[in-house]
Amino acid sequence: MPDGTFWVSDEYGPYVWHFDSNGTKIGGFSPDDGTLPAELKLRNPNQGMEGLTITPDGKTLVGLMQSSLVQQDLNGIKPKAMPVTRLVTIPLDGSQVHEYPYLLSDPGKLGIASSEITALSNTTFLVDERDGNLPPASATNPVSKKIYQIDISGATDIGPASTVPNSTYDASNGGLLLTAPAPAAAANAAALPDGTTTVEGFAAKVSPFTTAAVTAALTTRGITPVSKSLYLDLGATLGTLSPDGSFFGHDKIEGIYPLDAHTLLISNDSDFGLSGSVAGVSHPFALVPKILADGTQDDGQYLEVDTAKLPATPVTTTVSITVAPAAAGGSTSGSGAAGTGSGAVSGNAAGAPGSGTLASTGLDTTAPLLAALALLIAGAATFVATRRHRIGTHR
Repeated sequence: MPDGTFWVSDEYGPYVWHFDSNGTKIGGFSPDDGTLPAELKLRNPNQGMEGLTITPDGKTLVGLMQSSLVQQDLNGIKPKAMPVTRLVTIPLDGSQVHEYPYLLSDPGKLGIASSEITALSNTTFLVDERDGNLPPASATNPVSKKIYQIDISGATDIGPASTVPNSTYDASNGGLLLTAPAPAAAANAAALPDGTTTVEGFAAKVSPFTTAAVTAALTTRGITPVSKSLYLDLGATLGTLSPDGSFFGHDKIEGIYPLDAHTLLISNDSDFGLSGSVAGVSHPFALVPKILADGTQDDGQYLEVDTAKLPATPVTTTVSITVAPAAAGGSTSGSGAAGTGSGAVSGNAAGAPGSGTLASTGLDTTAPLLAALALLIAGAATFVATRRHRIGTHR
């Protein structure tokens, strides 16, 4: 914030806390005190408001629940398979909080949840929908990492200020309760769920139980979900560039930041490089490292994607380096050319290496980059020593 303070969402509460520049909590919003809708307490454990952003005008916080609420009328459907989750807008001037239905794309089939939201305008946002599977993808290990652009301007409020026909709001019983179906065409009336239900309970009765069918049923009932369109299929893009999963092969994509109108900076959640603990082992616990497809332990990385230059086409370039012993007063040189690229390395006398020197005493900081570029996705991706990757850039 301009005053040096910052806001943090807590996925367990879910809470949204306000801290000063020293890290001292100075306020916040909670479903326990009425500053957030009380039904948000029904979040799945560790599936609360993981995504939080602020509108460009600095007036409204916008949070996104990671998955569905655990309502009492889900008709046997697991909450993580329910597509209906909730986007919450929180005006910082203390005015009315609003709550909108956001529908995940068939989470029961894809095993996805949403863990990030970032504002593009006061009503449009980017959100991620991702599974927890490590690449590479296979028939037994599907990988889904997608980013959607969403718009809340036409969505229906299902929170305390809802005006949905034939409904009441009861925070202690799951929030908005639908008491009867809204008028509908005769052809649709018999197929619509009926009775008093929560929004999620209404969706649970839809058949076939797909996001498309639930969207249609809610719309007919007078509830318009947040609109969305696919912005970037990151999983498919990375799978094309690196079928073996070795390039930015993370399971959890949880950070999105637009650098400009068409360039995204994406980050992962490494879980501290751990996949869990060894079953049945305690005192002390034995931890299991999370190992990526390239054989390394998971760590934090950044990926820069220029969407204006997609689809990216992988091109392999080989760089050959020949190293000769450096003679006193002489120099060391290297050359190489193969595939679609070529390169040369030269240096000063041994003991006084310059940039790119390959002397008998070792390599300086720039020389390892040439080795790293032995497999270069030319024009599509570049490996950078700071563990930051690029797709579709030429820099």
